[in-house]
Parts: sequence; C-alpha cells; structure tokens
Amino acid sequence: MFAAAAVTVLLLLLPGTATGIAAGLRPMPALAAAGPVILGVAGFGAWVAGALDIRWGWPVFAAVWAGATAVAYLAATFVPAANARSGRDAEGSRFTRPAAAEWATAAVAAAVTAVGSVRYLLPLGDLPGGGSNLREAWDMHWHNNFLRWAAEEGVASPTRAGELMNRETGTEMFYPSAWHALGSLVPGDPILQGNVFGAVAPMVLLPAGAAFLAWVVAGPRWSAIAAPAAAVASIALPEITGSLMITASLPYLLAVAAIPATAALLFTGRTVAVIPALAGVFLAHPAAAVALAVFALVWWLTRPRLGSMVRLAVTAVLVAVLLAPVLVAATGQSESVAEYTGQVGLGRAESLWWTVTGQSNHTQKIGWYPPAFVLSVIGAAVLLFRRRPWTPWPVFSLIVLGAVADSAQARWADPVGEWLRTVGTFFYDMAYRIQAPMGILRLVCIGVAVAWLVDVVARVARRRRSGGPGSSLDDVPASPPHGGAAMRRRRATAAIVAAATASVALVPVAWATGDEARSTMLASRDTTYVSEADKEAMQWLAGQPDAMKGHVLVNPSEGSGWMYALHGLPSLFTHFPWPDPDSELSAEALDDLDLAGTGMPGDPGAANDVDVALRSLGIRYVFVSPPSASSAGGAALASKSWAWWSPGLTPVYQDGPTTIFAVDAMHPTGRVDSILADSPHPPSRPDPARTPHRQPIIAPPEEAARTLVGAVIGVRAGTGDVDGAGDGELDDVERLAGDPELGGNGEKAARAGREMSAALADAVVAELRRRGATPVLLGDGSTTDSTTDSTTADSGFDSTVGSTFDAVVNVGMDAKGAGVSGIRVTGLYPGATGFGSERTANLAGGVRDALVFHRFTPDSRYDDEGRRGYVADGLAPAFRVAPTTGAPEIIASAGNVDNAAENKTMKTREWRGHFARALADGVAAMLRQQRPPHPRPAI
Repeated sequence: MFAAAAVTVLLLLLPGTATGIAAGLRPMPALAAAGPVILGVAGFGAWVAGALDIRWGWPVFAAVWAGATAVAYLAATFVPAANARSGRDAEGSRFTRPAAAEWATAAVAAAVTAVGSVRYLLPLGDLPGGGSNLREAWDMHWHNNFLRWAAEEGVASPTRAGELMNRETGTEMFYPSAWHALGSLVPGDPILQGNVFGAVAPMVLLPAGAAFLAWVVAGPRWSAIAAPAAAVASIALPEITGSLMITASLPYLLAVAAIPATAALLFTGRTVAVIPALAGVFLAHPAAAVALAVFALVWWLTRPRLGSMVRLAVTAVLVAVLLAPVLVAATGQSESVAEYTGQVGLGRAESLWWTVTGQSNHTQKIGWYPPAFVLSVIGAAVLLFRRRPWTPWPVFSLIVLGAVADSAQARWADPVGEWLRTVGTFFYDMAYRIQAPMGILRLVCIGVAVAWLVDVVARVARRRRSGGPGSSLDDVPASPPHGGAAMRRRRATAAIVAAATASVALVPVAWATGDEARSTMLASRDTTYVSEADKEAMQWLAGQPDAMKGHVLVNPSEGSGWMYALHGLPSLFTHFPWPDPDSELSAEALDDLDLAGTGMPGDPGAANDVDVALRSLGIRYVFVSPPSASSAGGAALASKSWAWWSPGLTPVYQDGPTTIFAVDAMHPTGRVDSILADSPHPPSRPDPARTPHRQPIIAPPEEAARTLVGAVIGVRAGTGDVDGAGDGELDDVERLAGDPELGGNGEKAARAGREMSAALADAVVAELRRRGATPVLLGDGSTTDSTTDSTTADSGFDSTVGSTFDAVVNVGMDAKGAGVSGIRVTGLYPGATGFGSERTANLAGGVRDALVFHRFTPDSRYDDEGRRGYVADGLAPAFRVAPTTGAPEIIASAGNVDNAAENKTMKTREWRGHFARALADGVAAMLRQQRPPHPRPAI
C-alpha cells in the first residue's frame, strides 16, 4: 500500500516538474503545477493510444511524456511571446534559484501532503485486506472496473469508455479518464489502485496548488504568508475533500485539486505550461473545467485588458484544437448529464446558510469549521477593499457559483432558476459538486486573511516601537529587484518564520479534522452488495471451465459487476445503471432468463429469443446476488426467482442469497454435472412460495370465463394475529399498522393505520366484486368469524361468516418499515413454507408477480453480510396457511405508515384502486393454476 502511495507521489511530481521547467517555468512553480500538467499529458496520451489502438501502459506514458516535454521546450524557446514574463520570471532563466519564501512554502505544502495522505492511509491499513479492501460506493463500482480494464486490456481512452459500459453494443460513450489512466500505472490490484491513488493524488495536488494560487492572488508583499496558510487550510474544508471523498467522486476531486495551480498558470500568462494543465483538468472531469472557466471570465472582467483577453482566447483555442475529438464525444453525454438533479428540500434560509458556509447534504455528518469560515469572510473583505493589488475576482466568483449552488439545492424561481440550472447541469445540478471549486476560492481567501492579520499585527508593533502611524506592507512600494543583502536576509527570515508557524498550525488543524478524514475513508466499507459469500463465489466461479470467455450475466443493480475488478470475470454489466438502451439482447437475457430451454410453441426443442440472446452474448454462467441498489434494477424476478424452475438452467452454487446458474446449452454434455460436483455449496430445492416460478398474471387467450367468478376471497384490513413475538423469526415492530395492540407509535399512528388499512380493504373488496368474486370481510384475528364495526359498515357490504375460502388477503401498512421512500412490497413470515401447499406457493407468487407487474417498487432488505432479513427479497408478500380453513393466506403491506409521502399517495382513490387490481390479478393467477379446480363453497 505504501509502495503504491510512493509511486503515486513520484508519478505526479517528477515528470510534470520536468515538463513544466521545459515549458519555461521556474522550479517551484513547475513543482506546484506538476500534477495538473501530468494529468493532461496522461489523459491526452491515453486518448491517442486508444485512437491508434495501442496498449496503454508505462511505455506509452513515457513516450507521450517525452514528446510533450520536447514540444514544451521548443515552444518556450522559439516562441518567446508564448509566456508572459513578469516579476521574478523577468529576472532570469527557468533555472533561477528559488527564493527562500518559495522553499519555505514548498516545505509546508510537502508537510500537508504527507499528513493528509497518511491520515487516509492509516485507517485503510486497519481494514481487512488493507489497501485492497473493497469500497462499495456507487462510483467505485465503475472506477474499479475501469482500472482493471486499463491495466488488463490497455484501454484508458475517454472516448472508448462505451466498450466497457455497453458490453453488448459497444456504443461510443465519453467518460473523463485521466484519473484512471494515471491510477492504472500504480502497482497493485484495481481495488488498491482506487483506494490509494484516489486518496493520495488529491493530497499531492491540492496543498501545492492552493499555495500557488494564494501566492499569485496575495501579491508580492503577502505571498510568503498567504501561500503556506492556504496550503494548511486545504485539509480543513469538508466541501472539498470531505464531500467528494465520502461520495467517492475521486476523479472529480482530483480535477478540483488541479484547479488552483492551473488557474495560477493561466492568470500569470504561462501559456505553454497551462495548455496541458487545462487539458488535465478537463480530462479528469469537465465540471472542474467549467468552474475554471467561470474563474477566468470573472478574473478578466475585473481587469479587462486586451492583451489578457487575447492570451485567454488563444489558450482556449489551442486547448480546443488539441482536444477536439474528445470535446465532440463529450457533447454526446449532455442529455444524460442533464437528467440529474440535486434538490434536497431545504427552506430558502437554510439553503442560503449552507451555501455561504460551504455545507451540503454530504457534509452534515462531518460538520463545518467556524474558524475557517470566519477567515474566509475576512479574506473576501480584504480582497474587495485592498488597493494594491486589487484582486476581487475570487469573491465575485464565489458569488456566481454560490447562486448556482443555492439554486441547485433549493430551486430559485424561473426564469433565473432555469438559467442557473443551465450552469448547474455541468455539475449534475448538485450543490455539493459546485461547493468543491468554491472551496478552492475560500482557501485563497483564508490565505489572504491570515496575511492581512499578520500585517495588522506587524503595523501595530511598528507603531508602538516608532511612535508613528506605521504603514501596511501592502501599501509600501516594492523595493528594487536587486535589494541589498540585509533586505534579502529579512525576507528569508520572515519566510522561514511564516513556514514554521504554518507547520505548527498544521498540528491542531490536522487534529481537528482527523475524524473527517477517517470517516470519509471508511465510508461504504460494508458488505451489502459484495458480501464475503459473494467474494467466495466469485473466486470459485473464476476457476470454472470457460468462465473467462464471453460474459457472466449479472443484475447490474446488485453490484455483482465488481467481479470484473476483483477476479477479471467478464461481467455483462460493469456499473449499477443500465447501459445503452439499445442493449436488447442483454434485456432479453435478464428479464426472461427463465425461458431458457423452453423452446417455441409447437417445437419444444427449438431455440427461442432467450436462447439466442444467451448464445450471442456468450453467457455460460449467471451470477445472482441480491440485494439491489435501491430500485435501480427493478424486481429482477427472472434471475432471483423464476430461474430456479427453468429447464435450460442448472443451479450449481448457492450460499445464502448468492446463487450461480450454469446455462446448459452453452456447455458440452456432462460438463454441468462436473461443475455441480465441484461446487462447495451445492444448491438445495428452494421454497416454491418464497422463490416461485413465473406466474400467469395475464390470462391466456383461450380462457373462456373470468377466473375470479364465483371465488370466495376473505379480506382482512390489518391485523394483530401476524404478531411474531416468540416465534424466533418475526419481530414485534414488524406488525401491521392496523394492529390494535400496536405500541411505540402511539394510538394516533395506530388509528391512522387502521383507517388506511380499512380503505385498502374496501378497494380490494370492490375490485374482487367487480370481477365476479365473493369477497368476505374478516374480523381482526380470525378467519372463522367476522365483526362489524364502523369501518366495516362504511365499506358498503355486509360481513359474512364463511367456513371455506379460496384465498385470504390481509392488507395494511407496516407499523415500522425501513424508511425507504416509495411504495414497497414487503412481507412478514411467521414460519410457513410453500412445500406443503401448492396453492399457498402460487398465491404468494401470484400476488408478488402481480404487484411487480403493476409497477409497485420492491424493497430488498438484507443485513450487512447480505443475508436475508425478515423480508425475503422484498418481493413476495407474507403468507401462511390459516389453521382453521386450510386456505392460503397472504399479507400484503402497501408501505410504511411513518412515511408521509406514502401516506399521501395511499390516500388517493386511484392509487388504492391500482393496488387492489394488483392483488386481484395475483389471486386470479393462483386460481388459474388450480388442478383440479377448487370447489366453490356455499355462502
């Protein structure tokens, strides 16, 4: 791990420094800008290698770097006007010895880099697997797989990302890949590369870049103090490292870390060096380039000079020409980016407070640091009112981006809100992403504030010594360039004192923000999507015949695509979202997997569409591992449930919810048997009620009569008799909200639950009656008697005592659910199984499939190890066999009584009718499969 960290530091500093010096920079500016420069070199080189179909790796990187360095040297040498020359740049060559203040600032930046890197790496080292500990953050799924692809296939081009994302079609897709191109050069597996490079790289760029930009903005008299202060503050702003680390937005974090040094090069006219740096910012993440463009525009507007405008325009044109093919590809992603929104439901005042203080929804667990905020406000005021040099552009840029960020989390009224959203779209319209470049500006303000405060103290001290008014260092004319030795010694001493003070200040700053670093590094380190059972299964699969050929079918939303990063297994999907919409074979294979081997009508031995899809995609194995990431992958019934009953698939491995199927037709005769014999976890027969086959929700054309006609269906509105206390499987809090014994939420919640359950029952009764069934309203706690209360009377029908039922439906709401928004299909399991009753299995499966068919959102609930909780899959409703009648009974929960959005939805007649139609379809599917038909009782 530490070897990878050392390579990261050297990779980002040494080659970039050499290129910067060749481009005409002095050593210290070249060192500060080394990271952005090498980002551009690597990102551009990866694109060139991809365009020429050359394998990306160290040889290509070295060749591209050598070429870029040579071009930079020639441009700086033979095009003198390419670089503006001012200040120390006018005093000597690129090899001029650095001043004491530069050495001191570099030392502080190096110390901050070391401290910032180590405090990320130490917590990582304590985890199982150390640097190779898998982080299950949304973005890391893609980043880890991209790193494997770059290292294994030699492709790191931003315009060829579609080959990894869109496995079936290979449709072109742009994805900024400079981070991945450099990260793939670090020694170690893709998980270690992502962890170590992702943590260390921004810590190399950010302190040095912040110091460089603060040096430029502060001016010659304050730079020696402002620069080290900004470097130290770079680890104290959660809007930069905190929010972007906790969300694993690592390429964007590196791009943001490259902004300050690139801006410093741009504003000082270092055109040769800034071209690769600008390319690096864009190729790491275009959003950072947009923020930098805002900085540049505001900077020029505060000092509108023709020469500056020409230099900016020429620089922009050169970068655009250099990246023209990449820019064309990037425009194709605009529609998908515009789909995102970051509205978080804040009030106007709270949103404004978050915007001003740098907070977002991702920094709430971290908090904010009042001293840093106060210093940034002081620095902003100084920049606005200071006379020489007048550099207010950071403040105005903060205002511009602040308006965009504020509207992104609490939308402003149109038309202004829509204008701001246009800019915010480049940042996925998410405030925390806009706050990151705003944090760069706050670092500059903090550096200026510290320098101003030191100046104030110095003036007061001089006044007391001399008895005179004292002058601000900012107002004193600059001394001649070649001042005396005494002046140089005083400046060197002041620089050393400033650096020493900053280094001392680094200790409390690092201590105060240490918990933030640890918590962000340890975020998403659980095993929800890739459990230990998953890892063991992936390792076993990697050793099976032909597992590395073609593709392994996975559900993208389950995170099983990490098998590619972990073991090189060619998963069909490499990220959580669905790929190219034209991936029709992939959809066919996943959605109708259970139809494999079922043949065609009239020809059972013929290959159907699913068989064709599996063969075309080269799918020999299917890997199933719930839960899903939210509802990203939908119900995925075909792989999670129906596949167990497919004649064309053989389950060969099962460890908890982790299951592997072999596609029979894709293996030679006898191989599947040998694979099964080799399995350390051979599957057992699944419960046909919890893992049912595909249910006939849609009536076949030949069905002459309506299935529900004459059926007797018991309906109960919430109940107390599903209380699982004492059975070892069901917890008290899982009871339905209509339970009169409900505790915890109080009588008000219980009453609301009973009322809503009654309304749901009314809707189900009405739908069953409309379709010819005989609904029977059952009283609380029994299937053999009924009670009539005000709720029953209001429903418009009489309670009827019955002795035999075709099915019993218990509807209600969870008394205490998972808190996930959206209507959920949940279940309570008091210990019944479907092995002894085909009708029970078919009723449970029918209602489940019907609810999903009607687009109700499932809720998968598992523990941290990926084991099933009370709710198996979140797809099947609860079921039991009523002891007095033998009728199958299901318990269908419509949502969570504590969720305001769900309550509001369920209060609408349209929604309750939709829910009732789903339940009626599920009951009909069960009746449709009865052989022989169940006798209808007389009521």
